[in-house]
Amino acid sequence: DDQKRLQASAVLLSALCIPSVPSAAGEDSSKIKSTKQDNFNREKTVRMATLLGFHTRNPTREALLSEIRAKNVMVDVPDYLRELYNVLEQDSNPLVLVQRAKPLLDQLRSEVGAEDASGTPTTL
Repeated sequence: DDQKRLQASAVLLSALCIPSVPSAAGEDSSKIKSTKQDNFNREKTVRMATLLGFHTRNPTREALLSEIRAKNVMVDVPDYLRELYNVLEQDSNPLVLVQRAKPLLDQLRSEVGAEDASGTPTTL
C-alpha cells in the first residue's frame, strides 16, 4: 500500500513538473514554430511518458494529468499532494497560489528522504 502511494505520488509530481505549453491558437504565425531545443524537449517528454507507462500520442502536461485522472491514480495520492495539484491547476493569482502552496510544499519537503518502516530511505 505504501509502495502504491509512493508510485502514485511520483507519477503526479512528475507530471506537475512539466511546464504548461500555451495553446497554438494564440501563437503569432510569424514566429518560428519549432527549434532543435523544442524537438529535444518533446523527445524527452515522450520518453518520460513511456517510462511512466502513459501511452499518449502527445504527452503534454495536460494530456498526462488527464490520463492520471482517468486511471484514478489520484485515489492513491496523499491528501496534501491532491490539494497541491488543485492549487496548481486552479489558482491563477500568484499571491494566493504561493500562500496556499507553501505549506503543502513544506510537507512534501519534510517527507522526502524519510525512512520507511524497514529503515530504507525513501523519496517521492
